[in-house]
Amino acid sequence: MVNPSFKQFTERNNYEVDRNVAYGEKNGYLVTFCQLSYHKMFLLPLPGITNAEKQKIFQFLTPFKKEYSIKSLHFDNTVFIIKLRESIRFIPVEILEKVIDEVTKFLKDNEICLGEHCIICGKEDSDQKVRITGIEYYVHQNCYDRLTKEIETEFKDRNESTSKKTKYGFIGSIIGAFMVGFAWYFISEFGWISALVMLLCAHFSLKGYRFINLRLDKNAYIWSIVSVLFSYLISSYLIIISNKLQLIDVFNNTNVLINLGVGLATSLAGFVISWFINKRIERRD
Repeated sequence: MVNPSFKQFTERNNYEVDRNVAYGEKNGYLVTFCQLSYHKMFLLPLPGITNAEKQKIFQFLTPFKKEYSIKSLHFDNTVFIIKLRESIRFIPVEILEKVIDEVTKFLKDNEICLGEHCIICGKEDSDQKVRITGIEYYVHQNCYDRLTKEIETEFKDRNESTSKKTKYGFIGSIIGAFMVGFAWYFISEFGWISALVMLLCAHFSLKGYRFINLRLDKNAYIWSIVSVLFSYLISSYLIIISNKLQLIDVFNNTNVLINLGVGLATSLAGFVISWFINKRIERRD
């Protein structure tokens, strides 16, 4: 949500607004202005800026941090980011205008990145403005077209490489699940507590799928549950055989029955836990 000072500043300076981000120019420099929770940000692309020039800017602005409510000053590659602290009270429009005016005047007076430099090649006389990851830049149309084409080609090649491996992901899933299943079988002599290792079965199954497939897709979870259950059945059968029991005798052997029951419960619980963890990671990414 934008607040009144954001709206007032963008209207006064004739910025183009897109929800909580606005785009404009000041003293010949492109400015991207953002309203975020508890702070505002000015982002200025400065293609070709040197480390010495960066230090010059820091030295100029640092004494004014308190006066301008500046929370931080830093560069993301060649983009200068000024973060202004904003708590309950909105930052006055006068402060916003003073900050961006003083900064761009300093850049201009010190001849730092003067002109319309292309963000891609760094040369002047750019003929277009584009927005990349929410920030507005100057570019040459031919530079932008070439870069876009290269990205599309790389993305296509990566997808083709990934799709070739997709059909083999199930192999990793099965191997991962059976590693844990066999571990349970080998330590089953320690009783039902050995079955707790099956909590890791789904985790290793998904790890194996990702190792071969490079990513988790919708088929990963299907293969994971199939691999986990198959691993459980094989390991259970081996445990029954190792105890010299017939299938019908399992219900008369409390120790083995509890071991198998705990193994089934932990196998399913491990799958649910792994599914939630991976889905949470995907949402965060």
